[in-house]
Amino acid sequence: MENVTQLWIERADYDLDTAEAMLKSARYLYVAFACQQAVEKYLKAIIQKRSGKHPPYIHNLPSLLQLSGMSLSHEQQEFLMLLTQYYINSRYVDFKQKLFEGMSREKAKDCFNKTKDIILCLKKELKI
Repeated sequence: MENVTQLWIERADYDLDTAEAMLKSARYLYVAFACQQAVEKYLKAIIQKRSGKHPPYIHNLPSLLQLSGMSLSHEQQEFLMLLTQYYINSRYVDFKQKLFEGMSREKAKDCFNKTKDIILCLKKELKI
């Protein structure tokens, strides 16, 4: 596997491990943020591998999914739209507060589990 693609994968795995650590430490908003980062980096690994070019500097998961050429279920695509918000909106204090208030242990755990399921699909594409 190309070295740059491997770097994307290593960083994505680090983010997924971080999401799990945030879940265990009850930092639920950061579970979603780290999950978004993990999926983003796996999608960018696929784009890198397929095109041989550096992925675009965007964070919108549905757009990255489209660029990757991958297909996921309708439910997974809807989840990617939701997960994207945790990157964009978590950067702004007023949105961050709204996201924080809406995140519970159950929602964070669900987010983590759905992320793991999507990453399994992405790993199959990368053959890892």
